[in-house]
Amino acid sequence: LVRLAEARARLALREDVTVEDARDAIDLVKETVYFDTLADVLGAPAAAPTFGGGGGGRGGAMSVAKTIKSFVSCLEKDAHQRADAIFTPSALRQVFDASGLRLPSTQSWEDLIDRMNSENYIIKRHGVWKLQNSRYAQSSKWPTPPGGSQSSSARR
Repeated sequence: LVRLAEARARLALREDVTVEDARDAIDLVKETVYFDTLADVLGAPAAAPTFGGGGGGRGGAMSVAKTIKSFVSCLEKDAHQRADAIFTPSALRQVFDASGLRLPSTQSWEDLIDRMNSENYIIKRHGVWKLQNSRYAQSSKWPTPPGGSQSSSARR
């Protein structure tokens, strides 16, 4: 942590390390796979990064990209627990709410989901969402469409 804080200060062309440099170093470690893995091993919940803590700087909110990255990570954990990468709209919201993440002030829930869709993290079919890059994406089966109709090639 000390080296990360020192590196952060050097990036800002300063010789002295500030409290904000130390907080940013802590937030960086919290974002890493190591922290999540350590939290899993110890049985503690992984803390959502705070990014900036208090006082000047970037404020307390995460960027949209970081929110999406954190949310996708939570979805991957949920998909792993269920061995299924399919999510109903309400299940998406439940995972988001349980994660402790907050929507960036510039985004609505629909905007966040639309962006995740446009960036191919999730895709929608028959009213449900599939997490694309999950290890369960290939084995998860889409539900049958309303009315149970399938294409003629699927019926043969």
